[in-house]
Amino acid sequence: MDKSLEKIYGNKIRTRVCGICINENGSLLVVNMNEISSNLEQNKSFLAPIGGGIELGETATDALKREFLEETGLEIEIDYFMCVYEYVNLPIHAIELFFAVRAVGGKLKTGFDPEHTTDNQIITSVDYLEYSKILEAPLEERHGIFKYAASLENLKKLRGYIRVN
Repeated sequence: MDKSLEKIYGNKIRTRVCGICINENGSLLVVNMNEISSNLEQNKSFLAPIGGGIELGETATDALKREFLEETGLEIEIDYFMCVYEYVNLPIHAIELFFAVRAVGGKLKTGFDPEHTTDNQIITSVDYLEYSKILEAPLEERHGIFKYAASLENLKKLRGYIRVN
């Protein structure tokens, strides 16, 4: 793992929020990031639901709304809480709260990650993708939540606690 990424994300428990946002065509909104993969390899593409860390004093739902605006330019409404996903692959340890959300305003654009400088952004694109296209990506190049749902319908039904290590 790159030392700069380890400094930002590693050696601590990170609480994150993630949104499952499906458009009217049945495609899922994902962010494509560079230099992060589920096996911590660099220079790989990585597809993930929109989301990020909760800041001190911020509610989970406010954090998710902020993350969507930063990363996608979209304003969202939160429909319901789905599940908890815990990822442990040291030096990374993340607890992620997943919510079903829907876009209610704004204009889709590739945003930014404020934890990274302008010249070192990891977000390469955001777009709605058919779920089958997400599943075509190698396992290490897509968020682990996609490993637990063989279809978009299965993804929508995820509930409870999911632990990966």
